[in-house]
Amino acid sequence: MKGQDLLSNLPEGCISNILSFTSPQDACIFSTLSSIFQSASESDIVWERFLPPDYPDILAGAVSPVDFSSKKELYFRLCDPIVIDEGKMSFSIDKMSGRKCYMLSARKLEIAWGDEAKYWHWAKIPESRFPEVAELLNVCWLEIRGKIDAHILSPKTSYKVYLVFKCVEDSYGLGHHFAETSVELGGQVSNNYAYLRDDPFNRFRKRVPVNWNDHQDPQPEDDGWMEVEMGDFFNDEGQEGEVEMSFLEIKGGRWKRGLILEGIEIRPEVSCDFDHKAAAHMERLKKMDLGRFFFCLVGVKSRDRELEMEGLDLFSNLPEGCISHIISFTSPRDACRSSAVCSIFRSASESDMVWERFLPSGYPDILAGSASPVQFSVGSPISLKQRNTISTYPREPCQMTNSYNVHPIYGFQEVTEFVQLLSIEIIAWIDAHIFSPKTTYN
Repeated sequence: MKGQDLLSNLPEGCISNILSFTSPQDACIFSTLSSIFQSASESDIVWERFLPPDYPDILAGAVSPVDFSSKKELYFRLCDPIVIDEGKMSFSIDKMSGRKCYMLSARKLEIAWGDEAKYWHWAKIPESRFPEVAELLNVCWLEIRGKIDAHILSPKTSYKVYLVFKCVEDSYGLGHHFAETSVELGGQVSNNYAYLRDDPFNRFRKRVPVNWNDHQDPQPEDDGWMEVEMGDFFNDEGQEGEVEMSFLEIKGGRWKRGLILEGIEIRPEVSCDFDHKAAAHMERLKKMDLGRFFFCLVGVKSRDRELEMEGLDLFSNLPEGCISHIISFTSPRDACRSSAVCSIFRSASESDMVWERFLPSGYPDILAGSASPVQFSVGSPISLKQRNTISTYPREPCQMTNSYNVHPIYGFQEVTEFVQLLSIEIIAWIDAHIFSPKTTYN
């Protein structure tokens, strides 16, 4: 708990800056540590960084106004989809990571014969987030295509693409033959086989694809809709270009009806061990003293290479004053070690904010009693005249020299030399309150 106690002594703004470089889940975990962590974790500084950088433009395109009183409230409000682009798209963020999710409505897609009333019917249903959905009346050629600009998605993120739909009770032809799906971005191509209905009896009588293990079955969503995976892609730097998606069932030749199409959803793939890593890092913080925690994060003598690199990136992006605050709660030795990490650490570790805390609290009075002026930039020894009583009780007459000037290495202006003694007793006293507290002295 030592590390927790020391971190709690940091200014709230400094803690908020640190938390803003973690994750939404980490910020929520930290809020349970203490009252100051709870206050810092709810700061707009933290949640502003978790929100997408272009969120003002996204909110400006919302069909209905989004009300919020804080950035944290806005973050969790956006975890539920909002309808944008005049009702043709929806936007949300992944609750665990803050990465962007989009859904293209049926109206945003290219559907073969979608405007032909005898093939497709456009209707409004209460279960959908969009003003209207497309209901398949009767086709033998099912072709659905969509596109989305890659640069509006979160960078450095793996995405999966899903067709979102329902089937009416009297539907037919949707589970007889597999559909071919494709997702493309630049040179990345992801192909799958998928079914809109799980109909094992019909599958037994039809030809199956060669790489049958790649097929996708529909899965239920929490909101009552069904989804089937179409493919995946990695959005590297939010690169220019479009993600092209297609769902084709055009080879079976059978007529189909009863599909209600809501749209195509593009959402980030979240690692299944995300929770476990966050919990493990939290336990480390609770058990470490701040010095070990700090240097584990900045990558000095840590055995966890992954944590080293994450921590170095995190701390290197903090304001210099914030880093100085953190270093000031370590030790002079740690401050010197941190100066070797990178240029911003070197500058932060040399700050007066750091070394002011390392100096004894009474150092101005100590300097005032110095026998000679102390130049801060030179580091000359401080010579203090402390009045001590030296009592000698010789059993035989002895001679003792007078005090005289000594070599500067001793630091004092004079010393006493005993020339001849049979016994000696030296008694000295000094006020204990001028020493450092919680310290063992020799």
